[in-house]
Amino acid sequence: NSVTSIGIFAFRGCSSLTSITIGNSVTSIGNSVFSNCSGLTSINIEATIPPTIGGANTFNNVSKNIPVTVPCGSLSAYQSANYWSEFTNYVEEFPYTFSATTADATMGSVTIETAPACGVDAVIKATPNDDYRFVKWSDGNTNATRTITVTEDISLTAIFELDETPVQNLVITSANVYSRNGII
Repeated sequence: NSVTSIGIFAFRGCSSLTSITIGNSVTSIGNSVFSNCSGLTSINIEATIPPTIGGANTFNNVSKNIPVTVPCGSLSAYQSANYWSEFTNYVEEFPYTFSATTADATMGSVTIETAPACGVDAVIKATPNDDYRFVKWSDGNTNATRTITVTEDISLTAIFELDETPVQNLVITSANVYSRNGII
């Protein structure tokens, strides 16, 4: 990420080059840098602002259908930037990892209803099994179903416990008595 520019002809004709990552400090790429790099199958760009391309030959004889991965929120800038607009297979990369699990599968389960992505919040749901109840998430949140804006790597665990609340309190003159998990 300390590289700020890639000079002209730097990788020209390097047909065995299959993948490149352009660091977040690169602001300019010279003419013919990747010309005739016919083996190139993917480009990963970490800069949110598209680096200036020095000329039309920079990606000469490189397929314009290969995946070009760019940071979240920068897609439209690349699609409209000079010479970058020639590429047709852009992918926005979500920069964070996210997971949600259960502390004990015998007590309950967790569903990721919506996975986080660029501009999309995560939606998770904790569902207790019979005779158990949801207590909280590992971050202290007590909402079994919740929406999360993911702005960093995060791993959440649902915590469940035995549900010891009475099934029903009744005032009756005669009754049948049943046990639930050994409790009358």
